Amino acid sequence: MYKYHGMLLGFAAYEHHVGFYAISTAIQQAHAAELKGYKTGKGSIQFPLGTRLPINLVRRMVAERVAENERKASAEAKAKAGRKR
Repeated sequence: MYKYHGMLLGFAAYEHHVGFYAISTAIQQAHAAELKGYKTGKGSIQFPLGTRLPINLVRRMVAERVAENERKASAEAKAKAGRKR
């Protein structure tokens, strides 16, 4: 697992697939058409072994996840600063 302003994402290799984790529902829904044909679950995507990993899709989803975490961290910092006043 990788952290960046909280849990960012993770991956794991299995016998028949590579699991990609901590992807938000919003990101999965935004890429539903591109994820068609892959097994998905809440916050997870399975990429079968023996097939080419969709690198451009993974890059876009990671960038979107980074942006989500940055927005969340910014909102939390603003809320914390407001409580200090």
